[in-house]
Amino acid sequence: MPRKEDIPETDLETLRAEVARLTAALAALGADVSTVAEEKTERLKAAGAEALAGAGGWAKAHPGQTLGLAAGLGFLLGLLIGRR
Repeated sequence: MPRKEDIPETDLETLRAEVARLTAALAALGADVSTVAEEKTERLKAAGAEALAGAGGWAKAHPGQTLGLAAGLGFLLGLLIGRR
């Protein structure tokens, strides 16, 4: 690895400028990624809330099927746990 004294000052200045430019570009990219992630998180939260509300409405509209589904899932879960 060359020593600092062996590198011309113009090369050092060019290198410093490039490092500064790359640092700024990475910071901007990080901000963009963060913004996109926040937007997607909000959309997923809204979709999840909507799906939960829809499931609750379906359960109220079909109480017999809801009870049968819950019983069936409980039975399967009991079988899986009992085999341990």
